[in-house]
Amino acid sequence: MKIYYKLILLISFIGLSRNVFNQPACGIDDPYFICVEGMTACSECNLSPSPGFPGSGTTIWIPEVTVNPNTGQSFNLIDYWPNFVPPVVGSPTTTSPSPLQLIVQQTKNTECDGVRRANELANNAAIRAAIAQIKDRSVEWGVAGTLSDPDVPNSINMGTPYTDNKTNSISFKPTWSAQEGYTLVFIHNHPSGSAPSPSDLFNAAINIKNVVDNGLMTESQLTNYLTNFASIIVSGDYVYTVTIKNALLFSLMAGEFDKAQAEATRQYKNALTTYFVDNGIGEPATTSEKQLGGESILIKMYDKMFNLSKQKITDANNNKIVKKDAQGNIIKTDPCTP
Repeated sequence: MKIYYKLILLISFIGLSRNVFNQPACGIDDPYFICVEGMTACSECNLSPSPGFPGSGTTIWIPEVTVNPNTGQSFNLIDYWPNFVPPVVGSPTTTSPSPLQLIVQQTKNTECDGVRRANELANNAAIRAAIAQIKDRSVEWGVAGTLSDPDVPNSINMGTPYTDNKTNSISFKPTWSAQEGYTLVFIHNHPSGSAPSPSDLFNAAINIKNVVDNGLMTESQLTNYLTNFASIIVSGDYVYTVTIKNALLFSLMAGEFDKAQAEATRQYKNALTTYFVDNGIGEPATTSEKQLGGESILIKMYDKMFNLSKQKITDANNNKIVKKDAQGNIIKTDPCTP
């Protein structure tokens, strides 16, 4: 039944695919950008409700589509690999997802899941020691956490802190192999006291799409990774923990983020500048103002993909989810408390 609905959806959109293929990606020089429903970029592209299809030089538009109003069941139009391919001749075709693809498609972690994972990591002695080593540095420092056993998500060994001696960036390449290590966590600091940026969300993650396509993980390893991955940012007196919310949407962005990073960074910075102007915040902004502004823009851009938790460095079990209320204001709350 699922494939039947997908075919109907695809047939109904084939007539729109030509315009999507020819449309510039948000007016940028590099005509490649991943548009996920809810992202600022996608509203600027004005692609909704016409979905795009992956391919060289095209925008990928990924909406959520309800297929059965009676049950409320929904799925993403482009919800596994291989993706839909508009046919040149004949009827549209698709193939069944592999077990690994199904895991990515179906894994969704709640806000409470995100806070619980953040608290677990905050109570890990090795992680707390790594945070203490880098928190007051004047340039960015990073520490990778790898698993001694890829099947045991809490077997984390923290590496040696390193730096590129830059105030606003650090290079990092996560791995997943016996030779190079099984990266699950990456920690780095923000000397400026700012909130996480788009690159902090996605560059810390392995290329999940590549791992799935090439069968580089077992099913249990993939489930553990999607549930337990974390990017930790130490900023001012606080620690942010980024975890995965919607594994499919997160994976599509993380897998191709090198192609979208420059534009994502531009959008983030421009939106943050507008936020400061609209709220009468002059230079230099305080740490609190920078964090609140960055949180607001990051959640506006990527809320469907990730959970963002935050607590003071001195706390161990007090993470709150960072989110927007009905009026669009940033709030911090405990989603695990009824």
